[in-house]
Amino acid sequence: MKLSRESKYGLTCVRYLAAQPEGAVRHVGEIAHVTGISYPFLAKICHRLVGGGILRSYRGRSRGYGLARPAATISLREVVEAIEGPEVLERCVFWSDACSDSRPCVMHELWRQVRPRMAALMEDTSVADLARSREVTSVLNPVPPVSTQDVTDRVENAPEAKVSTT
Repeated sequence: MKLSRESKYGLTCVRYLAAQPEGAVRHVGEIAHVTGISYPFLAKICHRLVGGGILRSYRGRSRGYGLARPAATISLREVVEAIEGPEVLERCVFWSDACSDSRPCVMHELWRQVRPRMAALMEDTSVADLARSREVTSVLNPVPPVSTQDVTDRVENAPEAKVSTT
């Protein structure tokens, strides 16, 4: 069950919409700008989410996307399956391409035990929960990586350590 970049961005988009007032419609350009996701890529993801019954598309003057149902009734599992397909939770988290029940990898039995718990957690966690969660928010929008120059500057400006000779 390796999740793709599309799932990460889909969850980010849905989380953004869940944080808006209920019934809000937002243009894909606004969502892309606020979340930092490429407009064309996000438009493709939103199309999948509409097909999965997660989002509703609106035309006309207030065109854009909104949640198809209240955020509390949409599970993370539904969102991920709308993007990845219904078999996503069956795939091996370690070697998804090479592992199957007929050709198990060395971690297959462990994943077989964890998989139902992961599915239950995703089923029991709503998009509303995701919008409220600080931990998940930090995973979906991690702190930008520190540059090599930042590290060099910190090391050069750090106070010298005193070495004890006793």
